[in-house]
Amino acid sequence: FKSSNLDSSATLHVHTESDTDAAAKTQKLELPRIECVGALRQSGHIGVIKVANSIELHLQKAVGLARAEPTDISSQLRLNTDLPIMLAYKYLNPTYTLHLSSTSHTAMDTLEAVIDRVHYEALAMDNHVMHSVLVMMKSTKLQYLELQGIPSEASMFTLIVNGVQTKPVKGGETDDSLLVPLLVGINTETANDGLAVKTSIELRFFTTHDPLGEEGHFVLHLPQVKLPISIVTTELRLPKTHSYNFTGDFGSKGSDRLKYPVPSAFSYVKGKRVVPKGYKFSRLDDVLEDETS
Repeated sequence: FKSSNLDSSATLHVHTESDTDAAAKTQKLELPRIECVGALRQSGHIGVIKVANSIELHLQKAVGLARAEPTDISSQLRLNTDLPIMLAYKYLNPTYTLHLSSTSHTAMDTLEAVIDRVHYEALAMDNHVMHSVLVMMKSTKLQYLELQGIPSEASMFTLIVNGVQTKPVKGGETDDSLLVPLLVGINTETANDGLAVKTSIELRFFTTHDPLGEEGHFVLHLPQVKLPISIVTTELRLPKTHSYNFTGDFGSKGSDRLKYPVPSAFSYVKGKRVVPKGYKFSRLDDVLEDETS
């Protein structure tokens, strides 16, 4: 090769597209060559990355190329991607040949959300019951959470998602379902990065039942979801004027204390206040924030 008096380098970004047979599981790829016209000497590096996780890459043929470490590639190229470099090569002549084979695998469906905690609380007074459901979950692309088993006589709904008051939507697969919007008050930076977003849901509603009298009964239906739940806790507050027998999936005996602490709802909405050092925040601060605003 002839040598040049100028020691210069350049970084080129070339985007190419090619048609492939969608029915074929294995495809052959030939990487294009870049040649600088009039250059006295041309050398460089090649880095191969894959964007789709369902694609598997293998080397088929390499002529005029030598294997290299990903760290040998210039930082100008490495810093332009967040993906790992699968294959790295170096060359001293642009007349190289590089053939790859790609094998596509069928991607399986995964859950879009997982529920960490569900806490159900019922307060019975005379012939009225106030139901409270607290859900702590993580989701990626789920827009609504469907709650099934809502009593038809339920009324006076209140819904808070991530500390922001909103309204449930009537719908779902069954007539006794409600749809809870999840894209309310979320952390937009985490959601835009494609990460799992932590979400808290507070749902309250009232139902009525026949008076207990001296002997009576009433049924409490815990709202159901079609997602796996790690921990479920229930808390019942009943009049002390009666003795109770329990039947259902949670057993026939109650307990005076919960095995797991009641989770606390949270909010991504942040306020601005000047407080003394060591100040302990509570739910009262949310009320004060609304009054000052």
